Amino acid sequence: MQWPKRSANTNQEDPGLLSSWLPGIEGIIEEVIGSSRLTCRLRELGVVPGVHFRILRGGSPLVVQIGEDRLCLRRQDASTVRVSLPH
Repeated sequence: MQWPKRSANTNQEDPGLLSSWLPGIEGIIEEVIGSSRLTCRLRELGVVPGVHFRILRGGSPLVVQIGEDRLCLRRQDASTVRVSLPH
C-alpha cells in the first residue's frame, strides 16, 4: 500500500514562517513570535530582526546558517520565526 502524496495545495503553512522555506533560499528575519523560553533563547543565539540567513536543510530538523553559525531547529520551533525575502 502506498501513502498518498501530499500536494502543494494542501500545505496550509504560512509562507512567511521560517519552517516553510526550502534549502538554498536566503532571507531576512522579521520577527521572533512570542515570549516563551524558546523564543528568548533563539534571540540569544542571534535569531533577531534584520539578520540575514540561509536555509541549508529543510524539514525537521531545519538547518539555518546565520553568519558563520549553523542552527538546527525543529519545525515547530522554526514556526515561531517570521521571515521575508531580502529587499
